[in-house]
Amino acid sequence: MLYEIADCWTKYVHSDELSDFAKQLGDAISMKGILTGSIDVLLRDDQGDYFIADWKTNNLTRLFGKTEEIEDPDDTDSTITILTPRRNDYRHEFVVKEMKDATYLLQALIYAVAVYRITGKVLKALHISLSGAWAINH
Repeated sequence: MLYEIADCWTKYVHSDELSDFAKQLGDAISMKGILTGSIDVLLRDDQGDYFIADWKTNNLTRLFGKTEEIEDPDDTDSTITILTPRRNDYRHEFVVKEMKDATYLLQALIYAVAVYRITGKVLKALHISLSGAWAINH
């Protein structure tokens, strides 16, 4: 099944930064774990196009940011890792890497299929976007 998903990804997702995901899926013999989730928000614009919003709480500072080890005041044989978040920790390429590593791209594809089954509309594109806060106006 992963091979078929990879084939569809190659045919329909035209993005240089995401193209290697199809190879990752195609090369996988199996994927361990269970994929669960639900679409947080499904939006429709005035032209009838649909957009999926899916909030994530991944802490990219632990992967790409500044960390500092300090001595644990309660246990002198242990240390505590202090994370100092910076806006730079959430650069676009870091978000893309985390999405690939956490199989969020597969989740996005499954959500797109769900939207199609419910609405009959194909999502036009996959856009990866991250911001500290979004304001949605109506």
